Amino acid sequence: MCGRYTLRAGIDAILSEFGIQTLPGFDLKPRYNIAPTQDAIVIPNIEPRQLHLFRFGMVLPFLDKPSGLINVRAETFTKKPYFANMLRTKRCLVVADGFYEWKKDARRARPFFFRFRDGRVFAFAGIFTPLEEEGEERGYSFAIITTSPCKEVSVVHDRMPVIMPREGYDVWLSSERVDNEKLLSFLHPLEDGLLESYEVSTM
Repeated sequence: MCGRYTLRAGIDAILSEFGIQTLPGFDLKPRYNIAPTQDAIVIPNIEPRQLHLFRFGMVLPFLDKPSGLINVRAETFTKKPYFANMLRTKRCLVVADGFYEWKKDARRARPFFFRFRDGRVFAFAGIFTPLEEEGEERGYSFAIITTSPCKEVSVVHDRMPVIMPREGYDVWLSSERVDNEKLLSFLHPLEDGLLESYEVSTM
């Protein structure tokens, strides 16, 4: 699963990575531990392409869980009509520059931090849904799609977030109908050798 991640990069690096021209209407500060229920930066497939703040943890009417649904498995979520419809209509890129996974041993769980070797900004594949309160929309919430791990992550955990390849940005963010097979072709483990990691404090 992917429950904690970082976004420490400056605004210029983020805008450049995703081809966005407009500055966001909110302050962007370095964040070292983005967690479920917090607002986080995403780019939804809504025109024009902009940075938005959505709630991490998808709030669903049939799910009684305070944190919401934070992860959806790439291998199975399209088999459920509710989520298959989200793939067709409500996709987003979740902006990040690193993520945490925990390695369990006999005594405790040890956190490890993963990032690209060149330190670049990247995006997880995500889906989103409206937040509703008394029948009115109150923003949006999102979940991160996960898959099996690349070599670097596999020594720590058996799952990892889907990291969207750059060539997939425009397809994933298209507001027009996209063939499901094309979308699913991006939901695969990251190529081995691109990530580096190190153990961090539980603090």
